Amino acid sequence: MTAASLEHTSIVLQATHILRIRMEDADVGGWSAPRDGWLQRSAHLTITLLEVLKGTVDRRPGEQMRLRVTQYSSGSPRRPAAPGVWSNQPLDSGTELLAFASSGADRPVESLLEEGTCQQIMPAEGNLANVRLALRADAEGLPPAAIVNLALQQASSLGYLFAEYLWAKLAGPALADLTVFESLLRLLETPELSPIARWALINAVYSTTVHSPAATPEHVHRLARAFFRLLEVDQDPSVTDNIVQTFLPNLLGVQGGLPDRDADDVFRDSPQERAKVEAILRRYQGTASTQALLAWLGAEKTQP
Repeated sequence: MTAASLEHTSIVLQATHILRIRMEDADVGGWSAPRDGWLQRSAHLTITLLEVLKGTVDRRPGEQMRLRVTQYSSGSPRRPAAPGVWSNQPLDSGTELLAFASSGADRPVESLLEEGTCQQIMPAEGNLANVRLALRADAEGLPPAAIVNLALQQASSLGYLFAEYLWAKLAGPALADLTVFESLLRLLETPELSPIARWALINAVYSTTVHSPAATPEHVHRLARAFFRLLEVDQDPSVTDNIVQTFLPNLLGVQGGLPDRDADDVFRDSPQERAKVEAILRRYQGTASTQALLAWLGAEKTQP
């Protein structure tokens, strides 16, 4: 994975059109017999175009249109992820949705909402503000530091969409400039950061740092220190247990086959933090064992 391959992995950046629509009416047919393992049904929808957030279209906000879509289902709650952008979408009257489409040419709104052109549909509630924030940052051409500052101002309300946009925009600069990487990790460590955004950034930053040849030992060392700090910042044991038993041991080469990282090197720029990290590990209350990390740290006594 290279820095170049990390660019534009955000649906907000990839989409040529982003539309906010409202369901008005749905004439839904019955489910057919399974085909290729999936039930399917057709639905004739009446929708209203509420807003064009990105791109240009042939309709004005407030106009209604008719659309025929197909939904798929496994028929079992154990297998909920059915193919098709309209599958699993609520069709109740009044429901507002965001539609992300990619088209190389101007096309009617109806065709932008069809399978193939439409890449993703999601509820507007909980996602609209993040789309607006990402589009604002992109339209203003904000530099990395300003994008991070914008995120810090909205930290508690950030969701997956903005976290995805943030990393898509800043992955390359962060790998090239440790100052940018530092600002991103300060955001990651911010107690106010929403759980959704934090988890998205943890996975994105970790994956890039361990797989990109552009990542330096300094990137790895700084990320390790951030993960140790998160053991006290994040209160979700499912996150902190993952940090203790997977992210940190892999990152430090304790397990998983990545290069070994010496504790002296990791804490060379912040030697006073080493003792703090030992204290954090000793009072950790999650279910994951900290013994391997304490041994890596060089602590004289490890937990049983």
